[in-house]
Amino acid sequence: MKYGDIFKALRTEKKLSQQELADQMQINRSTYARYETSQTQPDFETLAKLARFYDVSIDYLLGHSDTKHTYTALTPTQKSILDFFENSPSLSFDETEAETLQKALEDLETYYEFLKFKAQKRPSDENH
Repeated sequence: MKYGDIFKALRTEKKLSQQELADQMQINRSTYARYETSQTQPDFETLAKLARFYDVSIDYLLGHSDTKHTYTALTPTQKSILDFFENSPSLSFDETEAETLQKALEDLETYYEFLKFKAQKRPSDENH
């Protein structure tokens, strides 16, 4: 199934018109209509918004999985982290910056592992 067919099926399940959905996603109706006809692909930010709105995984939206892994399966902390990145314009990347985004995610993962290690240290270890 093409991603456009999936978008249309999800929208009709919610009994929304293209205009109603576009208004909720804050995009033009014609842009969303092109998604449903698979003429154009949404950017990363829009994919994330749609996945949360429909409560499905991005893989499901794109037709890479038949399983609807839901956004609600995330912990509140994971959701807040995703929301933080989505709502921080200075942290957003567009599709032309894929390498930069990949490097930033790798750096973030490294820093996160460092913070976990630091939090696990016992107070007596910090005096040495």
